[in-house]
Amino acid sequence: MTATGDVPPRVRFAPAPSGWLHVGGARTALYNWLWARGRGGAFVLRIEDTDAERATEESMHGMLEALRFLGLDWDEGPDRGGPYGPYRQSERTVLYRGVAAALLEAGLAYDAYETPEELEAQRREQQAKGLPPGYAGGHRNLTQEQREAFLAEGDDDFRKGVKALYEKVLPEAIAAFRAETEAMLALEEAAKLGTVSPGSDLVN
Repeated sequence: MTATGDVPPRVRFAPAPSGWLHVGGARTALYNWLWARGRGGAFVLRIEDTDAERATEESMHGMLEALRFLGLDWDEGPDRGGPYGPYRQSERTVLYRGVAAALLEAGLAYDAYETPEELEAQRREQQAKGLPPGYAGGHRNLTQEQREAFLAEGDDDFRKGVKALYEKVLPEAIAAFRAETEAMLALEEAAKLGTVSPGSDLVN
């Protein structure tokens, strides 16, 4: 939720489409909807469908119908669009890749090469010690030689994937992220100047 001074609030409901709409989720949606409608703000529907194994189109459409049944409409969402789309997380991958690529380029993030089995063992050890599970940062300070050694241990497909990541995917993701950022800054500046409205062609 965002609201500053006289700026109308923006609130969102972000369900994961892996089942039916839960009563607790409906309550959250209702509270946010009431806040937005009572203050002339925007109620945003965002779909958290990044769990490809559990998320289904049937579940998503069922949730939309359930919200409509409850009389809750939204100003921005996967079926309506809006100035800050896409509104399905699975469609925002290029933006997230751009952010990750920019962090890697700036030296503010790093690659890690632990296997899923090694990460699971770390989690079990943390839980046994009563610690919250989380990445232990074991590969945070690898030297270039150590990174190259990890890459050399991978199979041919893995090495080719890493090479493509750095030679093609990351540069494209950085370019897309920068273009998106510049467009958003231009849109926000235009909105401040009153030269663009939410329904304009620039937004769409």
